[in-house]
Amino acid sequence: MPLSDGVGYLQVWYDDAGSGTYCAMTFDNRSGSHNMEIRVRRYVWQTSWYDRGYYSTFAGGVYVSGANTYCAEVTGWVEVNGTRYSGGGRVGCDN
Repeated sequence: MPLSDGVGYLQVWYDDAGSGTYCAMTFDNRSGSHNMEIRVRRYVWQTSWYDRGYYSTFAGGVYVSGANTYCAEVTGWVEVNGTRYSGGGRVGCDN
């Protein structure tokens, strides 16, 4: 999933073994260290898991287990020179 203006992208993996696990990361396409975040939430829960900080390449991986038969909502952003570039959406949904 691309971030706005091509600053970076979100990558999501799903493993259906056991109870099902999503893993997600935000990647930065710009040189240097930037404030960035990746956030994952199993769609039926209010709780989300995230990683946020100043990184030179990526934020995450963030893992959410117990996801068999559930969608996940994944969002992320990279902040460059005071502007936040974001993206995200639902993954693993049938509709």
